[in-house]
Amino acid sequence: MQEVFFYFFCGCAGIQLLYWTAFWAASRKKKQTSPLGEEQPISVVVCARNELKNLEELLPLLYKQSHKSMEIVVVDDRSNDGSHDFLLKEEMKEKRLKIVRVDHTPEHINGKKYALTLGIKAAGNDLLLLTDADCRPLHTEWASRFSRAFTAGIELVLGYCQYQKQPGPLNAFIRFETLLTGILYTSFARLGFPYMGVGRNLAYRKSFFIQNKGFHGIQKTTGGDDDLLVNRWATAANTVVLTGKKVQVLSVPKQSWHAFFRQKIRHLHAGKRYKLKDKCRLGGFYITKILFWSTFILLVSGSYKPIYIFSGCLFTCLASAGVVHRLKKQLPDSFQTWFFPLSDFVFVPYYVVTGTIANFIKKVKWS
Repeated sequence: MQEVFFYFFCGCAGIQLLYWTAFWAASRKKKQTSPLGEEQPISVVVCARNELKNLEELLPLLYKQSHKSMEIVVVDDRSNDGSHDFLLKEEMKEKRLKIVRVDHTPEHINGKKYALTLGIKAAGNDLLLLTDADCRPLHTEWASRFSRAFTAGIELVLGYCQYQKQPGPLNAFIRFETLLTGILYTSFARLGFPYMGVGRNLAYRKSFFIQNKGFHGIQKTTGGDDDLLVNRWATAANTVVLTGKKVQVLSVPKQSWHAFFRQKIRHLHAGKRYKLKDKCRLGGFYITKILFWSTFILLVSGSYKPIYIFSGCLFTCLASAGVVHRLKKQLPDSFQTWFFPLSDFVFVPYYVVTGTIANFIKKVKWS
């Protein structure tokens, strides 16, 4: 039996190396790494519910954007914390700011998707740049560079969003999981297989959104206003990826393991609706990762060919860490590369548990 596990270990290590080699090859592609076109009018859309403190911090950063033809649309989604009064005062001072108020949500659509749809309809420009109230653009050229990415034929632009660095193991693991997810969706998109994006840093055309009937078909799904939308629309021809600090936003991470698990179960639950081909590509990566570490533990505990096992594990970890180091500098991300192998090991039980729950649970809550 140990011999069977050994061959499984070798096979999974080989497949993992193939994935990381493909990601390395994708990182060398010059296409989709920098804006090429002229600056175009763009609307930044933010949906906020009881986010007064975050709005007080975010709006001044948006006002400082260098884009000369930018509109800011804030959707006040049933807030009762003083956000509406604050926004009304801001609207009087800032002519680029447009406020949309949501008083109730129809039963036929998820609340976030309804608020976002109203914000999109209210936007005065065709180019839309989405972010959240708890996000912070890292550069004044953020909006400008996204607008310049919309060259002929481009309908969607995928950006990356990392989380703030804070002390503690939870924050370290959140940043690892975010980096791994970012590497996957940006690399696959560069390889011609875009399958998701994050709504904290995502842009698309309003006309394209309306042409494809918006959230029709996923309107009741909790979450999925970003990744499911991209999964349905994105192609190699109409999608680009933007990387670099100037096109990145920083977000506030969850402060408890419980809140983080709920968030990830919601994300994985939405992933069940991905296209079959995308689920197969991702499944190949995650399943071989799980089997790689599982067979490693079984073989080490049985003292079976320890030199070969440890050498194979070390080589696979160093190779993947090397690719991660290259990619995290491109995104960029502050996660420390040396911490990657340990985080990758811990990731396996986390993914098995959350993935199982997300696969069998029938309905998830937003919070």
